[in-house]
Amino acid sequence: MEEAYLYTVMQLLPHGINKEHVLQELRSQISESVKRKQAKGLSERDAMLETFKQLGSPREIANQYAGNHNVTRLQLAVRLFAMNVLLFLVGSAIVILQAYLSSPAKQQFWLLAQEHKYQILGVYSLLWLVCGYVIGKLYGFSLRRWLGRIIHVPLSLNYVFMLLILFRFIPTDWFGGVLNTDFVIISVVVTALLSVFSLVGFHVGARSKSVRKD
Repeated sequence: MEEAYLYTVMQLLPHGINKEHVLQELRSQISESVKRKQAKGLSERDAMLETFKQLGSPREIANQYAGNHNVTRLQLAVRLFAMNVLLFLVGSAIVILQAYLSSPAKQQFWLLAQEHKYQILGVYSLLWLVCGYVIGKLYGFSLRRWLGRIIHVPLSLNYVFMLLILFRFIPTDWFGGVLNTDFVIISVVVTALLSVFSLVGFHVGARSKSVRKD
């Protein structure tokens, strides 16, 4: 039953689509859904039929890929890397530009940064959670085994930056007292957990993609 369904989907998929990628993703979605439905008391056959109903007909699934060009793992990593570089450049520009402020304005700037530094760190962590969610939502569980590599490439910037801070290659006084010992320690811990946040977001996104509603 499942193989016939998947075969029909494969025949209907438009040219230029990575069909193996799509079928692997669908198999994962079907397996997850059937297991959940069987846990609720449905037989394997009924669980399978209900899953097919929720996923849609093979034609409906194929139509979702019309005009869609699969993004490779490398492209995903490069896009996330570019996003992270942009954020680093913005942060660097802010640090450089504040040096040209008058003394009262500069003091006010760093006081504001000091007051909201944990919120900024929280928002940045949330960004990686959302990135993981979006990847999971778009590509499903088929990317699970590659997610670590996809995420660690852009996060290499963070790892290098934290090492430069820890070993004093970048003076902390460049940051107007924001990087005190406690905040540096917390930042190191959060940096180490960013990939975990992405993984959590990925699983939530992939699970929500697998079945519209159980």
